[in-house]
Amino acid sequence: MPNADPVIVKGLRRDSEDNEGNTVAFSGEHVALTLTALNSFEPNFVGVGQVLCRGGSECLVPGKRFIARLLVFNIIIPIMKGTRADLFVHSLCEACTIVKLEAIINKASGQVTKRKPRFICFLRCLTKNVYGVVEIETDRVICIESYSQCRPLGRVTLRSAGQTIAAGIIEKVFE
Repeated sequence: MPNADPVIVKGLRRDSEDNEGNTVAFSGEHVALTLTALNSFEPNFVGVGQVLCRGGSECLVPGKRFIARLLVFNIIIPIMKGTRADLFVHSLCEACTIVKLEAIINKASGQVTKRKPRFICFLRCLTKNVYGVVEIETDRVICIESYSQCRPLGRVTLRSAGQTIAAGIIEKVFE
């Protein structure tokens, strides 16, 4: 994924183990694989940030847009609609844009302070030490899932100008 190339797994080895008798790996684990192509699969197409999963209805569906719950760190420039940043998720780094500011969340109670208000004066930006719900769009399709489905694929970090500006979890992925 996200290329959706069908392959057959001939061999599997966990990085932490020396034996090759393992036939099972779990979500979020790093493994070494031996693959055989079913179609026109090229080994050069396998790279950082790609995910191997079985087909079917519960298969991971790559996406470009998602909603994330973020904790904004101690930053100088606030996060606004249109802010560009580098998104770090599992082993992938991808450029992204903050498309929409959905809500601001009270840190103490965890309740939504303002959600899609009529006047957006309270949601123009996310300042330091604030929890917020934002919609993010990446430049390319990436392999992500909501945090409730897969914790390793549901954690995100935003960086800009060499500084970590926010971190959080993915709540919903748009297909």
